Amino acid sequence: MVHKILSATLFLLLVSVSLLGKLQGSTIYIPDEYPTIQAGINSAVNGDTVIVRPGTYVENFWFGGKAITVKSEMGPHVTTIDGNKVTSVVTFLHGESQDSVLDGFTITNGFGRYLSGIHMTFGGGVFCQDSSPTIINNIIRDNIIEYMPGGGGGVFCLDCSPSIVGNVIIENKPDGVSGMIYYGYSINPIIMDNVIARNQGPGMICDGTPVIVNNRIIGNSGSGIAGHFNSATIVNNLISENIATYGGGFLCDNYSSATLVNNTICSNVATDTGGGICCIQGATVNVANTILWENDAAAAGPEIGLFTNSKLTISHSDVKGGQDSVYVGSGCTLNWGSGMIDFNPLFADIGNSDYHLTWNSLCRDTGDNSSVTETEDFEGDPRIALGTADMGADEFYYHLYHMGDVIPGYPIDLKVVGYPTAPIILYLGSGLADPPYSTQHGDFWLTWPPLWQGNIGTVPSNGIKVFSTTVPTNWTSGSEHPLQALVGPWNGPWTWLTNLDVLTVE
Repeated sequence: MVHKILSATLFLLLVSVSLLGKLQGSTIYIPDEYPTIQAGINSAVNGDTVIVRPGTYVENFWFGGKAITVKSEMGPHVTTIDGNKVTSVVTFLHGESQDSVLDGFTITNGFGRYLSGIHMTFGGGVFCQDSSPTIINNIIRDNIIEYMPGGGGGVFCLDCSPSIVGNVIIENKPDGVSGMIYYGYSINPIIMDNVIARNQGPGMICDGTPVIVNNRIIGNSGSGIAGHFNSATIVNNLISENIATYGGGFLCDNYSSATLVNNTICSNVATDTGGGICCIQGATVNVANTILWENDAAAAGPEIGLFTNSKLTISHSDVKGGQDSVYVGSGCTLNWGSGMIDFNPLFADIGNSDYHLTWNSLCRDTGDNSSVTETEDFEGDPRIALGTADMGADEFYYHLYHMGDVIPGYPIDLKVVGYPTAPIILYLGSGLADPPYSTQHGDFWLTWPPLWQGNIGTVPSNGIKVFSTTVPTNWTSGSEHPLQALVGPWNGPWTWLTNLDVLTVE
């Protein structure tokens, strides 16, 4: 049932996004034709696209119910909308649908407030009410909302069903607020592929029936995900290093129900109970193929805490300390199912927040295939890569990724996942091939010839090769530099090209 709901929801998103490309409309350029983004929106009609040139725009604008795309020309690193601490930076308030698209900006310096006299809240970065826009590829940071229960410094949605995909939502503040908040039982938000980090307050507060997939929710001063859901689908998320009173990683309350599959919930803290997961007030939660490790709680239940008639069913998961790490309160039920283990998951580098599985991890190939709802993991690798699903958000598979910010003149670690002893050739491209080159080892995404290629050694026994280098000093802010790797000898039976990894300079 979960698979059907998730597949249907994502299908609707893909259909909606595909229709955007088919709408026939005019293109309006800012500031070429109009001095402000709002002026461009005012002149646009349904189906139009407002393209914003690089620069900083000090303004606060509304979509006004129009089915238009407002998009930066060259991405969020070079295109900023500064709200000047006046009100929300971007507002959707007139029944906008998924055909109203905000794409590719840094959204900052917004100011939201809670007006108790009329019980109205305005979000700091993006505010939505009675609308369901598409918010993609933005950096939403350093926005403020005055204190209220819950909050919404980054994104606040009231009775909405938005699609929030591929954003970085960080360092929104202050007092008791969250990076994201959704409120109202009629909502069905899709929250995918976002980084939600270092916000003051919960990373995400949701009601309704959210689909929460492939997010990295890290280092928020509040639960990673919290809410009282009609029914929540929570899949392939990395939830780590968050701190809250109850449920540092995940809090479910008020007779909610939620299904968690293939999540990594690690290094979260509760100042009271339930460091990893906390269920209270009659909540019902089902967990499968999930890693709960190194979570902590000051009072009880470092990994899981259950209160007031709540129920949790868990199977095929790795829980540090086993049932001894679970607090089961009066009237609560814990169903400890099959396939449970208590072994160190052997992450690549937990001390530096690298939660990829290594070759020797006992979380590899020990999940339950029947619980899998997605064909890919949180990075787009095949979910059932070697016959049996892995536990956690990461599926061990050939993969190229990097750790740390990309800053000219500073060191950076490139990491390649593969089978031990396999040789690795790394390629740096000058651009992307469209379509990619088809080879016997998969698609090659870089234009040929590459700017640089070299053998960087072999995969060690733990399955992850670390290649440390220095970011070239002539790389400029916002520039993008694509990388791909070949793991294994050319024409070898287990040789594959990795995914494309793009280094974007800060």
